[in-house]
Amino acid sequence: MTNNRIQLRYPSDQCLFVLGCDRSGTTLLQRMLNAHSKIMVTYEWNILNRYERVFLDHGLEALADVIEESGVLKAHSILADQELRGRADDQSFAAVMARLFREQAKSQGKQYWGDKYPGYTRKVGRLAELFPNAFFVHIVRDPRAVALSWEKTRWGPNTAPAAATAWARRVEHARVAMQDLSAERSIAVLYEDLVNHPEQTLRNICRKFGVDFQPQMLETSTKTGFNNPNLDRLHPLVNLAPQRSVLEKWKTQSPRVLTHIEARCYDEMQKWNYVPLNAKQPVVPIAWRAYYRLLGRLRSLHRRKHIPFLSR
Repeated sequence: MTNNRIQLRYPSDQCLFVLGCDRSGTTLLQRMLNAHSKIMVTYEWNILNRYERVFLDHGLEALADVIEESGVLKAHSILADQELRGRADDQSFAAVMARLFREQAKSQGKQYWGDKYPGYTRKVGRLAELFPNAFFVHIVRDPRAVALSWEKTRWGPNTAPAAATAWARRVEHARVAMQDLSAERSIAVLYEDLVNHPEQTLRNICRKFGVDFQPQMLETSTKTGFNNPNLDRLHPLVNLAPQRSVLEKWKTQSPRVLTHIEARCYDEMQKWNYVPLNAKQPVVPIAWRAYYRLLGRLRSLHRRKHIPFLSR
């Protein structure tokens, strides 16, 4: 009986979280879902790492201060009611965040709220506990495409094999965690399907979430981002219709690089029906492993010091 009472203290909001390894199409999917007239999906609030500790350590006022500093919304006025000013525990934190998201969605005339953040691949269980009616959308992309794209960014792993290792870990974390949820609470989609068959993929997500598909979800002009003034710089192609030619771009890379990527994620990629180029799991030679370690360190230094000869 005690457990039932505790469970009732968590918010009952029907919400959704978009997750997936970086460079897997999470931003594109977020914008498509956000174009729905009933769904608001914010851009990387990262509520557990960014806000939970603040609330648990310093309380509601400190949390409101941090949120208002971001310039997103007037958190103090939203959280002014006394019902949210109880003891600082995880259940109260969930109620606070649900209230913020709910009011933000209401201000846009929308019924459901959500957030997209790649790092949620490691937080599915925690989010499912805090928000018992949350729905999870996991988007997965071919690791060879992810690795070759991710290593070129200023925030990801410094080499393609390191990116492939991170892909395997994150995708596995999310896959295993979502297996523990009921079938009604989650869906996994492939980036390749979203590009090749966007309407059908979105229809599948909408049907499982419990809303009707809307054609404007396919219109690039309605995919509005949130909370990041540098969004267009970080994702320069996200406002354009998905290009199928991008799906095959990784095949133009050298067989050696592709082999070294597959060596790091061979088993996990096959679980998603990505066909390896190698008949069995390859092994990266010691000399190449040393090369990638050195290259990773040099590129890390370049990111900090902007060394011209290491620019790509």
